[in-house]
Order: sequence, then C-alpha cells, then structure tokens
Amino acid sequence: MPNRLDGTGLSRLVAKLKEYMYSFALNTGTISTLPMIIQDARITESHIVENDYVFSDLDLGWVTTAGKLILYGSLPSGTSKPSVKLYLRKVAGLTADAVTVSLRLQTSNSADGNYLVAEGKNMIPGTQYSWRLMKAVSGGTDVQVYSVGKTTYYPTDSYWFQEVPRSLEDGESYYVQLKTTAGSETPAESGTVEFEGGANVPAS
Repeated sequence: MPNRLDGTGLSRLVAKLKEYMYSFALNTGTISTLPMIIQDARITESHIVENDYVFSDLDLGWVTTAGKLILYGSLPSGTSKPSVKLYLRKVAGLTADAVTVSLRLQTSNSADGNYLVAEGKNMIPGTQYSWRLMKAVSGGTDVQVYSVGKTTYYPTDSYWFQEVPRSLEDGESYYVQLKTTAGSETPAESGTVEFEGGANVPAS
C-alpha cells in the first residue's frame, strides 16, 4: 500500500527490482552422484534456490557458498537423475549459518565402554573435516587424544569416540575441535564434557 511519502509505491517496486536483478537460472546437468558441486561465479552464500519441487522420489537439499551450489541427498547406487533447471535469487543480508559442534556422553553396555558423541551442524557437503578429540588439562596444555578425517555428505554429521579404543578416562573432561583439513581453520569447538566410564569395561 502506498504511503504518504511515496504515493505511487515506486520505492517498493524499485527495491523488488534490485532484488530480482541478482536472480538467474542454471541447469544442473545429469545428477549421477551426491553431493554434486555446480560451479558458477555468480553464486554467493546469499543466494537461495527458489524451486519448491524438483524430484518426487528424491529428497534433494542444497547449500550455496562463494561460486558454488552444492546439491546433497541420498541417490541410490547406479541411478541418475536428468538435468533440471534451478532458479536462484539473492537475498539481501542473508549469510550462511556458522558451523557448530556439540559433544555429549552416551552410556552403553558394549565391551568398548561408553561413548562421547560429537555432532556437527551447518557443514558443507563434500568437504573433509578433521574431528579432533581434546582432553582439557587444568593448568596445563590440552592434549589431543584422537583425530580423524571424514568427508561429510550432509550438513549435519556425527562421530562417536569409544571409551576403550580411544583410552577415555573416567572423570576427565573432553571437547572436540572441528577443523577443515584444507588448513588450520577451526570452524567450531564444542563445550567440555566430563567423561563417565562404562560399568562393563573389562579391568585392565
């Protein structure tokens, strides 16, 4: 509805036109594996995919980063999907959610004892991350207990650290650093969790 300062409503129309000026369509090409990276210099993390419907038998998700549209989902082995046209629109002020990681204790009756479960969110599918379990040392230098590289296929992923294989100690505090293996960047770090040893762990 026009307001007193803009009786014609043109300012709102111009704002909408500016928004759609950064819209465009692209073809995915045949989708034969997921995650699938589509490179296009026009894409930013401020772009969204406007398609409400893509495939009836494939739950397809997407993530945008600088110059890339990353499609993810579960595609049965040996199958493929035909190329589809996706419509992207830039949303002013939209930024990607930061990568986060949490840590929790999971009790178990396993001979491998209890677990520490790390859960990462807002990760980039197709990217390899390093999950680093650290022991917090009061008044000293924290110690890396275990590190593993793992490529994520969804924005949410997890890793379980078993008590016996990882020599986790009852009463000690642990946390997880989630790093990209491409460099020293630490996208996320969990809070500390005090570990509780499993009752069924064989005595050493």
